[in-house]
Amino acid sequence: MQKINGSEAEAGGIAEPFDPGPGLLKIGEVIRILGVDRKTLWDWDKKGKLPCIKDWRGTRFYTRSQVEEVYARMKLNGSF
Repeated sequence: MQKINGSEAEAGGIAEPFDPGPGLLKIGEVIRILGVDRKTLWDWDKKGKLPCIKDWRGTRFYTRSQVEEVYARMKLNGSF
């Protein structure tokens, strides 16, 4: 488990409620940044390529650093 803003969260699992803060992005922001659709993000999460963090409501968040890494790879290679 990883700690986010004092709450424990598990990538791909259900986390305690927490404030996403500047280090986490909502799914809509990730879609806009990477130019992919929601289903692609869900597939990447299932495959472990870009795991999400879920809060107690099931809202998906992605770490900014992981999204930036994926963006850089996509820009360099043309795909992820």
